[in-house]
Amino acid sequence: MVFPIDLSSTLSRTIIRLPSAYFLLRSLFIWTVIILQAFRLFPNTHAGRLHNVGMWVSRLETGEVCWSTFVAACAALCVNYITSGLEGLGRDASPFNLVRTYHSPHSLQLVNFEVRICIPTSLVLFPR
Repeated sequence: MVFPIDLSSTLSRTIIRLPSAYFLLRSLFIWTVIILQAFRLFPNTHAGRLHNVGMWVSRLETGEVCWSTFVAACAALCVNYITSGLEGLGRDASPFNLVRTYHSPHSLQLVNFEVRICIPTSLVLFPR
């Protein structure tokens, strides 16, 4: 063992993943509160922790929220590659591949777009 920490143990890999998981969950929480506030479903209390959370999220700028979400996702991907390497899993495909091949029998033609429904993912518009 070269390092004083056993990097092949499950506990070590979990500890390595914890910071990126925290930031992903934080971003998910912030986006959830933003969406609830946008649809006026967030409780409008004037006291307590829920009010403080709502005020904190409402003071965040959109660029800051988007950037922190992007950084959290990139950090999670980097940590995933590192821990996959420590586990000995040589993955060829990226878990977050932006270039995907969609093979779907469900297709609908619009004027300048082709709409493909990839089940179970989502609705994707491809310019022609």
